[in-house]
Amino acid sequence: MSYKHSRPTGFTIVELLIVVVVIAILAAISLVAYANIQGRAELARLQSDYRNIGQGLELYRADNSELPQCPTAVPSNGCNFSLVAPMITTASLPTHNPQGTDIMYVGGIIGGVERWSVRFQKKDGSYCQMGKNYITSWWSSAPPCW
Repeated sequence: MSYKHSRPTGFTIVELLIVVVVIAILAAISLVAYANIQGRAELARLQSDYRNIGQGLELYRADNSELPQCPTAVPSNGCNFSLVAPMITTASLPTHNPQGTDIMYVGGIIGGVERWSVRFQKKDGSYCQMGKNYITSWWSSAPPCW
């Protein structure tokens, strides 16, 4: 008499749980990597936008021998950059940062010094400002914009 041991087919619950855990770990790793890539892409876009604004203002100054003026009575009060952007003939310049807040512009001779600056409010409520003072060259505010 011979005994046949029938071997059950399929996977055990332990094997299935191991596969599910491995898939969950891989998904978590890829989500973290994806979020990091999105953050770096937003930062690169922001830096590029502000570099383009600076170059546009420099080109305007080179062509017109002055910086664009805000349509306000006092230059140091500044204005929304959307009022100045159409004066600059470079490619379309952003008037809002990626968080959706307005970019503010101040430009002209302020305190006897020709300068311009643009600023925006960051997600944490602090402000980031960058610009150029034609005596001391480029500057940016603390905390760092990027």
